Amino acid sequence: MRSDMAYRGLSQHVELDRAADPQDRFTLQELIGEGTYGEVYCAKDKKTGRRVAVKILENIAENIEEIEEEFLVFRDLSSHPNIPEFFGLFLKRGISSEDDQIWFVMELCTGGSVTDLSAGMRARGSSLTEPQLAYVLRGTVRALTHLHAHRCMHRDVKGHNILLTEHAEVKLVDFGVSSHLAATVARRNTSVGTPYWMAPEVIACEQQLDQSYDCRCDVWSVGITAIELAEGEPPLSGLHPMRALFQIPRNPPPTLSHPEVFSSQLTDFISECLVKDMNQRPFARELLEHPLLLAVNNFEDKIRKELHAEIKRQRADGRTSRAPEATTKRGKLKSHRKAKPEKMYTDDLATLETLTEEAIVNQLQKRYTQNQIYTYIGDILVAVNPFTDIGIYTTKTQQIYQGRCRSDNPPHIYAVADAAHQALLHQKQNQAIVISGESGAGKTESANLLLKQLAYLSKTQYGNLEDKILQVNPIMESFGNARTGINANSSRFGKYLDLSIMRMGKISGARISVYLLEQSRVVHQALGESNFHVFYYLYDGLESEGRWRKFYLDEQLKSRHRYLQPLSVAHREHNVHRWRQLNQAFKVVGFNEDEVQIIYKMLAAILHLGDIEFAETASEYNADNRATIIDTAPLHRASCLLGVETSDLRECLTSSSVVTKGETIARYSSPAEAAVARDATARGIYARAFDRIVERINALLSQNRPHSDHLSIGILDIFGFENFTRNSFEQLCINIANEQIQYYFNQHIFTWEQQEYMAEGVPVDLVEFSDNRPVLDMLLSRPMGLLALLDEESRFPRSSDRSLIEKFHRNIKSKYYVRPKSDAVCFAIHHFAGRVVYQADGFLEKNRNFLPPEVIQLMRQSQYDTIRFLFQCPMTKTGNLFSALHGDIDSRTLESPVSNDVRDRFNSRGLASQSRAQQTVSTYFRYSLMELLQKMVSGTPQFVRCLKPNDSRSPKHFDSTKILKQLRYTGVLETIRIRQNGFSHRLTFEEFIKRYGFLAFGYEEEVKPNRDSCRLLLLRLKMDGWALGKSKVFLKYYHVEVLARIYEEQIRKVILMQACVRAWLARKNFLRLKAQMAISVLTLQRHVRGWLTRKRLQERQKQLAREFQRGQIEQENQRKQQRAGIPNKNNVLMAKVLRRFNTDDSDTTCTNSSNKENESSEKAVQNQSPRRKLKNRIAPPPPQHSPPAPPSQQQLMQQHSVQERAAELQTFADQVHMKNQEVHKNLRRNKPGIRVKDIKKPPEEYQPPPGFSIVPAIIRGQPSKVVEDASRLSSPSPEFYECDTLPWDQIFQMKDFSMNRHQQNPHDKGYSEEKPLQSNQNWQNLPCSRQCSGLVSNKINQLVRQTQKNETPPRPVYDQAYDPESDLRKILRNSPEILATPVFSSDDDYTDGPFRFKQLLRPTLGPTESLRKRKVRNSSSQSPWMSDSSQDSNSSKALYNKRRPQISMGVYYN
Repeated sequence: MRSDMAYRGLSQHVELDRAADPQDRFTLQELIGEGTYGEVYCAKDKKTGRRVAVKILENIAENIEEIEEEFLVFRDLSSHPNIPEFFGLFLKRGISSEDDQIWFVMELCTGGSVTDLSAGMRARGSSLTEPQLAYVLRGTVRALTHLHAHRCMHRDVKGHNILLTEHAEVKLVDFGVSSHLAATVARRNTSVGTPYWMAPEVIACEQQLDQSYDCRCDVWSVGITAIELAEGEPPLSGLHPMRALFQIPRNPPPTLSHPEVFSSQLTDFISECLVKDMNQRPFARELLEHPLLLAVNNFEDKIRKELHAEIKRQRADGRTSRAPEATTKRGKLKSHRKAKPEKMYTDDLATLETLTEEAIVNQLQKRYTQNQIYTYIGDILVAVNPFTDIGIYTTKTQQIYQGRCRSDNPPHIYAVADAAHQALLHQKQNQAIVISGESGAGKTESANLLLKQLAYLSKTQYGNLEDKILQVNPIMESFGNARTGINANSSRFGKYLDLSIMRMGKISGARISVYLLEQSRVVHQALGESNFHVFYYLYDGLESEGRWRKFYLDEQLKSRHRYLQPLSVAHREHNVHRWRQLNQAFKVVGFNEDEVQIIYKMLAAILHLGDIEFAETASEYNADNRATIIDTAPLHRASCLLGVETSDLRECLTSSSVVTKGETIARYSSPAEAAVARDATARGIYARAFDRIVERINALLSQNRPHSDHLSIGILDIFGFENFTRNSFEQLCINIANEQIQYYFNQHIFTWEQQEYMAEGVPVDLVEFSDNRPVLDMLLSRPMGLLALLDEESRFPRSSDRSLIEKFHRNIKSKYYVRPKSDAVCFAIHHFAGRVVYQADGFLEKNRNFLPPEVIQLMRQSQYDTIRFLFQCPMTKTGNLFSALHGDIDSRTLESPVSNDVRDRFNSRGLASQSRAQQTVSTYFRYSLMELLQKMVSGTPQFVRCLKPNDSRSPKHFDSTKILKQLRYTGVLETIRIRQNGFSHRLTFEEFIKRYGFLAFGYEEEVKPNRDSCRLLLLRLKMDGWALGKSKVFLKYYHVEVLARIYEEQIRKVILMQACVRAWLARKNFLRLKAQMAISVLTLQRHVRGWLTRKRLQERQKQLAREFQRGQIEQENQRKQQRAGIPNKNNVLMAKVLRRFNTDDSDTTCTNSSNKENESSEKAVQNQSPRRKLKNRIAPPPPQHSPPAPPSQQQLMQQHSVQERAAELQTFADQVHMKNQEVHKNLRRNKPGIRVKDIKKPPEEYQPPPGFSIVPAIIRGQPSKVVEDASRLSSPSPEFYECDTLPWDQIFQMKDFSMNRHQQNPHDKGYSEEKPLQSNQNWQNLPCSRQCSGLVSNKINQLVRQTQKNETPPRPVYDQAYDPESDLRKILRNSPEILATPVFSSDDDYTDGPFRFKQLLRPTLGPTESLRKRKVRNSSSQSPWMSDSSQDSNSSKALYNKRRPQISMGVYYN
């Protein structure tokens, strides 16, 4: 039995023990909503019968604070119309206290939340209108005004908490996280609410304990709600709630994604609400005066009806509610109702308020257990090695980290690659990614992942360059990595991969620089370690392929090789797999098969060289002990694989030569010296093979690199800090390199940054850090540095490791150098990562690294070109083989302030022959460090700090002590502090305005690069937290990300606008070109037709001229014949012409006339035969008969009736008219038009043709004498009126009908020729135009008489002084003399006459009336001297129409 006193004293505002049981009064019906703290049901009140809403809360003891706040609001403030009516609080008791429930009974809002309403409308393709949106916001602001007036903050305003009743009344609900204040201006410092809607000051309370806020935090939430209802989602909704919490205080205030779609009033309302500075933000009561909310009063009833109809529609269709958003309170995130609040662990350690080592380690450990191995320290990535595959490197993950800000996604190694790629494109500066950490921390794997993502981001649409670059890693790891005591895949060399990126972001090539290969590992490995991986891959791979006999390898030798530590059988399958990967990588990168086989032979030869053993034998003179080879089989195998003679190789290993005073003295070597020469040969061969591979890779990957300026992203992967049980010379070099990288990190993060603060006068608290410069001075300075002393001691032939240690003890005076307490040959150094003890045994020998000149000369005689080249190529100052690509690749470094050394390093003075005196390893090491530092300084760095969670390489094991030690010596705590307070990005005023000025300044604004312009730019961008110095803008790391995002958005809009404008210009240009092409085609056709017409006309003129000349010659011959008594042929022709005007109507007369004509023709033919005989030089016989007298004009006219003569005369007049029209047509074609004002008056001596006086006289009824003669000649005879024939105008109707039929059917032969008129027809009248045809008859007689003149007329030639009136009259009347004479040879000549008739023509838009008539009146019977164009138009109407295209205004009609 439970006690009723269980909740007594739990709350001072709610008497839970006295609460009534709700089961007796309310019946739950259906679930209508769910939140993060409870559920809401629709219930029926048994007492009143009305439906109510019941909010049920569980876990009363845990949620007592929420219960109290909601109860106080409902009890005291529910009387407002925009807050639901409250009916009471009830307690439903269960079996235990964990089963108890609190019931809040309130007014039922059947319309649901506005979020669900908006989602339903969007699913249907619509959305809330702006009046509806303003109506909802007005009701929400009224409720908040009521709460704020009673000293209450809601703190969780969002669309889910704004409900609508059945009649669309707005109700604000869910007061569980609200807070009551002691006064109106009081504040709170509890971080609570839903992350996406939380104000920046509320979020800051979680990160900064001295922050607080007031009721204006609800105004920010109202602005976010407005964006949510307008666009469907709140800003940053695509991010995890925790990441959204960190972005809201850093980012500028959010805005509508597409403000152009909405009104300016809504945009202004949102900007008023979303002011990051709380003190500048308005109160809720002030928002009620905004025009957006005031405008609702005029449409309130209409809006309610619309919302009510929408609620009913969605209820009928079925509404679906969205899942509630996660809420946060006091740094804990609650995702749903039944979930327990979980503590949020930050992605960025720079956001921690409590900055201690324990807090940092705790954050890293919690994230590590959740497989979140990456964490940010500002813009620095911390990576904890998981020692297993956690499945976060898929192709989908690569797509997520493409063109995004760091804060958009969880921390990842891909984000570093994306940030470097964006910085390269955005800032147009080289980038360098520096990976550091101790051995086994995952640096090599991180470098491979960075390369993979950069290749993905920079991939090109063609070629396989990315695949080649990715296949470089398997090759380099095979030849440069080995198993050590703490790392199964330890890098034994330093690698700097330089990716060449074009300015568009596409990869164009790559180059690898290698440093400090651990050559001693080839001949000696410590206990528990192994040789380079490639030797094991070679052995097991060749065995799997059955090819190891070719390289003189077998199973028995595998376990006896001196240079090869045996591995377990379990590694064999792995080695075979890696062998196949290596061969595939060689093929993809582009190596030739012969090259690869030579490399493999060199590797096998190294193994056989190690098997050569030396023994001591006495010489002939017993002066020295001579070394001899015990077993020559390994010697023979090695010499065959190297392509040299066995005897020569034996001599090189067992003897040496010394040059003294110009003489070469040969001496035998002792077994120890021979062993040293053997090991040096093996190291030299492997080192040169390694350099050869690097050189070939650079050559194959640089073929696509452009010659123009390019940008680059460098990735540094170098061996990590090492501290073994026994540390030797190799560990000393590795740790010095790590000291150098740590020093560069300190310089970039601390020293240079804080120096700029002081120089620019920016008030930032300085951060103390551990500077390792004294350690580097002790190691690298000259002449008393450790490496300098080592080089000095190495030059003495009788020096020893003991003498070296004594020199160190005497000369090194530093607190970081520790002498041993005993006489041991060792010393200790306090590195930045801790104290390391070094054993000096073998320091001098390893530093000398001397390769006998005899070996070099022998290898130069090898039968393999590759081996000869490797020992002939000069060496650089870094100890690598010289490559011709150095000068091209490092051209950009020559422009740096320290470029002199770089230039010397790559010119001929920086090279040395292999046969000359060789440098020591420490000298090569020093130059390598200088070059490496130069590469890092040349670009903007991105740092990746790799941490090793444990020494046992166990997955899921996090050793806090191990992590803390690494955090300390890497300076992570100081790095976090300077990232919190400092400014990692510093830009000059000019650079800042140049890069970001267009984001806030207009095109016409004059912006000067000064302090005020930069301040105005930052204010317009609504950014905070920045600082301005004397000449630079100081920005935090997240400011640059925000600016980059805004920059990309604006650039995207600019590109879109440019694309639209270019498309419009292209379309416009295309239409213009299309129109020009059409005009060009027509113009070309016009000119071609004109040229063809002129050509045919000229040919026709030439033909007519020939015919005319032939006729003149014939006339001359006829005149000569007439003088000789021969009848003239023209008399017969004249008789024919006159006979057509004869008036004889009888058939007998016609018959006689034809007989006479036939007789005359026969006589004419007989008269032509003497002419032919004359041509054949035979004299013609004398004429037998005198020529008959020609018939008189009266006799000829009597041969035809009056109707025939009238019809023939009318036909002839029409033909003359058509010829005149054709002449005008040619003039229109070939003569340009002139203006009317340019027409000059004719000269005074000019006399117009008779037509100018005849026609007006006919019109006035005053005919002249010529007209009277023509009327008399063409008047009908009396018998014309007596004929009972058709009406007088029937002949014209028949003519028009015939011509129309001919125009409609131009190819119909039935209408191609006019039918002859019937003879006996009666004519009633003739019009005046027929009377004018008598003039034509007279003209014909005149022309015939002119042709019978004795003298030949001269050839008409154009003369400017000649009066052209007569020629003009002949052209207009189709005179055969002018048409038959080619006066003008070309169209240009044709335009040079004194009367340019074409200029008199005006431009026409279509065919003129005369042209249309001409098309109808063309007939088949044409004069022989008609123009060619006229004949074409008469012979083929279709061709005529095709040759006359209609062109737009301004083009003459052809």
